[in-house]
Amino acid sequence: MNRRKLLKAITLGAFAPNIVLEAKTKAAQNNLSQLSSPEPEMEAGKSELISKPYRSDWQNMPDRIWTGEELWAQRLQDWGIQKGELACLLSGPNRTVHLLTHQLIEKQAAFTTNVNLKILNTAHPKKGHFVGFKVGIKGNFPDYRSAIITGKGLNVGVNTDGSLFIGQAVSTGVVSLPNLQEGIFLKLTATPAGNQFILELTASGNNGKKQLVTIKNENIPADSLVGNIALISHFELETPVDTPSASFNNWQVTGDKLAYAPQQVYGPIYFAQYTVNHNILKLSAQLAPVNLTSQKKASLEVKRDDNWEKIAEVIIHPKARVAAFRVENWQTQRAVPYRVRYDLSSRNGKAMPCYYEGTIAAEPTQKDQVKALTFSCNGDLGFPDTDIVENAQKHQADLILFLGDQFYERNGDFGIQTAPLDKAILDYLRKWVQFGWSYRELFRHIPSACLPDDHDMYHGNIWGSGGRAAINAATKNDRQDSGGYQMPPEWVNLAQLCQTSHMPDPFDATPVLQNISVYYTHWQYGGISFGIIEDRKFKSAPKEILPAMANVRNGYAQNQTFDIQQFKEPATVQLLGDRQLAFLKSWTQDWSKNTQFKVLVSATPFMCLQTLPKGTLNDSVTGKLEIPEPGQYIAGDFPTRDMDTDGWPHNRRDEVVKLLRQSYTFHIAGDQHLPSVVQYGEDNHGDSGFVFAAPALGNIFPRRWWPPVSADHQHLPGQPAYTGNFTDGFNNKITVHAVANPHKTNKEPAIVYDRVTGYGVVTFNKQNRDIVVECWPRFVDPLQNPKGQYLGWPVTIQQQQNYNRKETGFLPLLKIEGLTNPVLEIIHEKTNTPEYTIRLNTSTFKPKVFGEGPYTIVVSDPDLQKKKVLKGIVVKNTQEPIVITV
Repeated sequence: MNRRKLLKAITLGAFAPNIVLEAKTKAAQNNLSQLSSPEPEMEAGKSELISKPYRSDWQNMPDRIWTGEELWAQRLQDWGIQKGELACLLSGPNRTVHLLTHQLIEKQAAFTTNVNLKILNTAHPKKGHFVGFKVGIKGNFPDYRSAIITGKGLNVGVNTDGSLFIGQAVSTGVVSLPNLQEGIFLKLTATPAGNQFILELTASGNNGKKQLVTIKNENIPADSLVGNIALISHFELETPVDTPSASFNNWQVTGDKLAYAPQQVYGPIYFAQYTVNHNILKLSAQLAPVNLTSQKKASLEVKRDDNWEKIAEVIIHPKARVAAFRVENWQTQRAVPYRVRYDLSSRNGKAMPCYYEGTIAAEPTQKDQVKALTFSCNGDLGFPDTDIVENAQKHQADLILFLGDQFYERNGDFGIQTAPLDKAILDYLRKWVQFGWSYRELFRHIPSACLPDDHDMYHGNIWGSGGRAAINAATKNDRQDSGGYQMPPEWVNLAQLCQTSHMPDPFDATPVLQNISVYYTHWQYGGISFGIIEDRKFKSAPKEILPAMANVRNGYAQNQTFDIQQFKEPATVQLLGDRQLAFLKSWTQDWSKNTQFKVLVSATPFMCLQTLPKGTLNDSVTGKLEIPEPGQYIAGDFPTRDMDTDGWPHNRRDEVVKLLRQSYTFHIAGDQHLPSVVQYGEDNHGDSGFVFAAPALGNIFPRRWWPPVSADHQHLPGQPAYTGNFTDGFNNKITVHAVANPHKTNKEPAIVYDRVTGYGVVTFNKQNRDIVVECWPRFVDPLQNPKGQYLGWPVTIQQQQNYNRKETGFLPLLKIEGLTNPVLEIIHEKTNTPEYTIRLNTSTFKPKVFGEGPYTIVVSDPDLQKKKVLKGIVVKNTQEPIVITV
């Protein structure tokens, strides 16, 4: 990495560009003004970064888990402040605390770092167990955050046998065990020597006066000393133990080789998300695990007439560290700057105000077009995802939809910790705030919805079975396949609280089994009505529904002689559950607040758009399959039968698809790691709504769609052979309009760029009722390369195509007077059920119907409380227009 790139990484990694609204805020600097010296990143008139010393302040901090805004602990639960010192609370491999605000740059200049330390676990006195420094840490991307997660560097320190080391070089002298226990002063000095460096490591008595052991290495390559600096406790144990390993105090880093970037602090208010719905503002702020003994509350302030005014104060959730605000009678006409305030207590009881700033956007009620960004499947292969954030901001979207798998179990390294509960909660928070570290600049100024999915619940797949507990089986797969939740309900509720407490109130807040909360809801924003559902929580586990001969494992029938298409699903099988079906029936009929479009938002689509090589029993081979060249068609694949998708159970899938088309609902989903636009079929191909499955942000599971095609297959004009009419593995009818299969890009790292990673943009035109779906690679600048979308996009869908069932006739032409954009409902009188409901963008309309009738026509405006009902309308060969005055 050259020096210019590192300087850019330090600068751009901290300052993601803000969305342009009425107010431009810089919350990092505002936090900084309270938490550290607000010095500029560069001295005026100079191109050199400031080199400012760092000195720890743990002696002034109260006992707590969080190590401070200038540091990042790997893992969060393994470190803490105790009696004014930084302590590693566990003995295990590669536990680090990274310094966020200072990096070593590519400059032939000296630096020194020193710390007082004690080795607390002396039960393993040997080389390979050590405490000290890790320097020159560089990750997969030129960003200090990437270095934390994927970084490699030079280890320098003291082994538990008392020997000092610099890389592979080890001292002959040793520090005595009593000295290690009582504490030593460890000092590393780096001195440039030509194009290399001389490193000298010295261990002295705890007061730094009596030198005990020293070691020098005169052949350190210069590029080994570029990147992050961290403290490290490394005990090479196969199974880490909950024995404190080391403690540190008075850590200092100085020298001209340092670059000081104060804007890179993170916390104590990590980020905030919000929605506005029916004039109710809900905003949740995620805080660090601070000590809440002296200050349990956070406040929400807004800026009016250049003055900050407190409008709400709440008690912070003691475990989730979430401050969830609710403000009624919110005026949505203009953008309003906000800030969240928390008074951080020091060890002596003094409080220091800390802020996080953003903007509550004006609701786009008067805009002709409303634009949504869609994200899903955030594997951290590209962390910290600055390319996505920078490119996505250029669309100037009105809202954001995070569709699930905001993180994976592998994110942030170290896997997951599921017990004890307090440690499992901190494990979750570490992954969750890492997600926010990537994307907070997107939702700092834009409202967002966030749907937890299976990996957010520490499940590979989840069949919630109404919220019950998974069985206590021997293996994880057996527990998961049994249905229900593997994690304790307290943990599940906390995870949901972090991700959804800013969303509109649930339709029916009654908890499910184990007192697990629900969040399915209706978000009405800018004339778009979003129905947000939980398509995992109520779903039946296939292992309990299918016969034993199917041999279900991880959602796949392992017995290839079992034909699931011939299996008759029992009436008791659940997909969304009766409660959510009742919600959808209510939601599809609610066109208040000038609703122009209905949009369903869920984790996964109602289909299984996947193929695998014939004979493959499950999807465990997915990540090992060949990535083809562009234009290459993979032969030998067949549609899979993955019961994690909402393509199963088939009968319940058809029930939902049929209901959704009655309100011309468009569907947005994630989960599949394979971006696509597909039209559902219920009775016939293409008779129901469209779905857009968004691409993965970081694709750990590169699925594909290479269906076998016959000679008479009719693909869509000008599109690849994998488009057109198909049935999936569950016999669901689908019409494929666009798919982005993995393909080689010749970009590195290939694991990021060859797996069709990116994001979606969906634009709703309230005037002509078009829906334009865009699918962007994460590395494409949409302004510099406006035609750079994945092959097949953009896709334009007309609203009425979302109920494309072939009519049997038409009712008379309606001429509606007295209302602008009226709501039209057609009801079949024999069944007393709605055929469809839609808000028109015209005063004349000829309703299609699917039988002779008779029909009831309802024309209304629910916001004006005006309605006209006409009954007994039938299909006739010759019909005069009907004038309806409301």
